[in-house]
Amino acid sequence: MKRNNLKYWFYLFAILDLLSLKNFIFRFDFIIADKSFFRYIIIFLYLTFIASAYLLFEKKKLGLIINFIQFPIRLFLMILSFDFIGVFAEKIEISIKNFYFLIIGLEILRLISEIIFYRKLTTIINIQKHKTW
Repeated sequence: MKRNNLKYWFYLFAILDLLSLKNFIFRFDFIIADKSFFRYIIIFLYLTFIASAYLLFEKKKLGLIINFIQFPIRLFLMILSFDFIGVFAEKIEISIKNFYFLIIGLEILRLISEIIFYRKLTTIINIQKHKTW
């Protein structure tokens, strides 16, 4: 994978984070007034969505690391970046169960691709460091 192509992956992951943020805002805006520990998790997730999207647009590895930290929380709260597929699922009349299997499968594929991307990016950075010696 060439370094020039890597920026498109960063942009894709950033756009998916922004889609997650949009879904997140519509789903959990009422919980901020709650006084429980859950409120702090929601605020943390909200801030990390903004941070990861910004860092990914800036092509920083930290954005990927934030996504790794977010993943279990997002999966638990069902804040999924591929929820926009729901519009198409209604038109083809897919069952809710199959729809969520599809969405969760896509989220897992996203995580796997982010891990592979992170490893390739780390390898490229390490090679460049050794070339400067």
